[in-house]
Amino acid sequence: MGSTRVYTNDSDRVILGLYGIFIIYHGLNQGKIYRPHHPALIWHILSGTLEVILYYGDFNCSIAAVVACWVHSYTSLTLVKGLPNGYPPHTRPAYQAGSIMRTIQVVRAYYTQNPMDYHDSMMPLHGFVYTRALIFLLGTMGPTRSFVQNVNSPFVYAESVLGAALISVSHCHGSWPVLVYLTLMHLLGKISLWISEDHESRKESGLAEPILIKTLRWAGFVMHKVPPNSRTAPLIGYLPMDNIGDRWAKQ
Repeated sequence: MGSTRVYTNDSDRVILGLYGIFIIYHGLNQGKIYRPHHPALIWHILSGTLEVILYYGDFNCSIAAVVACWVHSYTSLTLVKGLPNGYPPHTRPAYQAGSIMRTIQVVRAYYTQNPMDYHDSMMPLHGFVYTRALIFLLGTMGPTRSFVQNVNSPFVYAESVLGAALISVSHCHGSWPVLVYLTLMHLLGKISLWISEDHESRKESGLAEPILIKTLRWAGFVMHKVPPNSRTAPLIGYLPMDNIGDRWAKQ
């Protein structure tokens, strides 16, 4: 205990309030979720929850915080490998960039024991609740009065993920975090494109694939082409508490 909390443009009331709303939403939906079961999901949830408890419980950045962050980031990379939501060629790098940034930031925070460094390592985590808030806002503002139709547009999810990432990363101090995040996201997208093209080229030519390329493809750094008007993601907007969004969309 004894950590001195610091702030930039973030607000505990807003962030913890959004988590509270999500917990209530999830509880009233009786734990039902849209995502198919994945063995990494429970570890992703538990590690993220532990991170929030440790940070907002005013603990110092400890080994437990580092391990929780690394587990959360690793499981995030695992979960987005096959992510069908949004526009995967853009949505996947948006997730990957934040996860990679945090693994570095939390190590720095542990070694410096600087409250601001710990703060910065935590902020990108909140992209989770910001994404849900933006999905609700964008899904209820149009282009139709059908909440289900709106939120199942790939544009809504893709815009929400990137928008949430930029909001959460902007809570980090200084002018560099957003620039670093966008640069990293762009590089990951370009690397994924290069890996995909190299893989296809070697496949057509019958050439062996280097271990590095195989490893990166296994890790999810690959660009899957999305056919126009394709629908691979599970439909959302049908859980009991989604009625709130449906009612507001009709106003």
